[in-house]
Amino acid sequence: MTTDGEAESDKATDCMTAEEAASINGDSKTGRAYYERKAHGTCKIKMFELKGNTMSYVLSCGDRSIENTVTFRGETSEGVTISKGPDGIQTMHIKSRRLGACP
Repeated sequence: MTTDGEAESDKATDCMTAEEAASINGDSKTGRAYYERKAHGTCKIKMFELKGNTMSYVLSCGDRSIENTVTFRGETSEGVTISKGPDGIQTMHIKSRRLGACP
């Protein structure tokens, strides 16, 4: 992951359930519903689109907006998240890969 051009030394591991994978691998309506539940009402989905192997969405969280685009390629993905708020704009480039089954 890089943030505003600077490489991050921390790496993150996240476990995706079969339900989460099905939501993202479904259609735009299913994916949007999943992310709306995940936001727990604190953020609002302004746009959500699944087109081929690319997912894009825009969240509004109070005075902050978050634009995210991720392209999935089998066992890997790559994306850009742009966060805009009163303190400025932050751009993160994220690359990920599947490590195996969830523990």
